[in-house]
Amino acid sequence: MVACGASPPGVILWCYSCEASLLGSRQMRWALAQQLQSLGGGEIERQALLLGVTELVTNTVRHSSPSAAIFRVVIWQQGEEKWLEIRDDGAPFDPVLHGLLAQRITAPSRGMRDQGYGLLLVANLLPALSYRRLAEVNCYRLPLVA
Repeated sequence: MVACGASPPGVILWCYSCEASLLGSRQMRWALAQQLQSLGGGEIERQALLLGVTELVTNTVRHSSPSAAIFRVVIWQQGEEKWLEIRDDGAPFDPVLHGLLAQRITAPSRGMRDQGYGLLLVANLLPALSYRRLAEVNCYRLPLVA
């Protein structure tokens, strides 16, 4: 299990850990989809969330150096708010900052590119995503809207 400083500041509703691999990311996506469905919300919003999360963890698997070994996904609640948190033990990587950079380098004035679109997708699908590096672990947090 990946540690990330202290536990989330609320009640853990669901937790899932898997190998940081393409297979692990597919298994995590399936498990997360089941959990999100039980929490309610609209289908379009759930699919957008799943696509953004899939891009985020796939990017970690393919580009992290040193590589991540484990993903841990937690849904937790503090007061009335529910949160999704994804942790990995790979190299430091801030997708929020890199998503903004991807927007700049994929501008129409720069011509077509063959890379960087996954982070652009993450930035557009998960605009409330935040990132912190704690205790040698990447921690990505996102409020869940019911």
